[in-house]
Amino acid sequence: MTPGYFATLRVPLIEGRFLDERDGAGAPTSVVVNQAFVRRYFLKEDPIGKRFGGDVGARTEGLQTATIVGVIGDTRELGLARETIPEVTVSALQWPRFTMTLVLRTSTDPQSLVSAVRTQVSDLDKNLPIYNVQAMDDVLSAEIASHRFNAGAVAGFAGLAVLLVGVGIYGVMGYAVSQRTHEMGVRIAFGAEPGNVLRMVLNQGLRLALIGVGLGLAASMSLTRLMRGLLFGVKPSDPETYVLVTAALLAVALAACYIPARRATRVDPVVALRYE
Repeated sequence: MTPGYFATLRVPLIEGRFLDERDGAGAPTSVVVNQAFVRRYFLKEDPIGKRFGGDVGARTEGLQTATIVGVIGDTRELGLARETIPEVTVSALQWPRFTMTLVLRTSTDPQSLVSAVRTQVSDLDKNLPIYNVQAMDDVLSAEIASHRFNAGAVAGFAGLAVLLVGVGIYGVMGYAVSQRTHEMGVRIAFGAEPGNVLRMVLNQGLRLALIGVGLGLAASMSLTRLMRGLLFGVKPSDPETYVLVTAALLAVALAACYIPARRATRVDPVVALRYE
């Protein structure tokens, strides 16, 4: 990389400094490592100023002796679904490459600058071709296209499942209320308040919903590991997700129980007793 690379990509500097003009061809080899590298090789040490050779690994083949001058945040160069690996970055001023990737940050449409960049590079060297020009948004979209489709499909099936849950609970509770019409009439005739009847029906429905949610949570804790490839920055056992999903399911169950429960409070005792 050349000076300004990390700043352009907004890769955070955790400790030390970035590589710059001080790390030229005649200077001692300096490198910047990521946090994954520090966790593996310098977990309990300050890595700044440490020297290592190519036997450390992590893409350090050919490095005889290098000094760590900075630590940067982890990036996922191999793909969003891949785990972050230890990485070592050297300066192109010390380790020139035959091919390089040119990175630009702009506040305008990136495609509008392609012609100007080609002209600038051609003025420097007409034998340097620029090819495979892509906007970073396009690169990210291509990277997550399949994951986005899979996640969308799973979300669609999940939404359908929640809808079926709501319809199922509503149907069961509606049938239960219709079967207990005589009982509701007797309770109201003997002075039961509508609120008491409402709470009775809601408690019955929510008790069944809690049993279903509990069984679902137990099953999901083992099955969500199969969806690890669809998750980015979220663990399969993320507690906040479980809390939000549980609350959403209980809210749907409460709404599905409320309509039959509300209908039960409006039972006319005379009609209910005559119903038998």
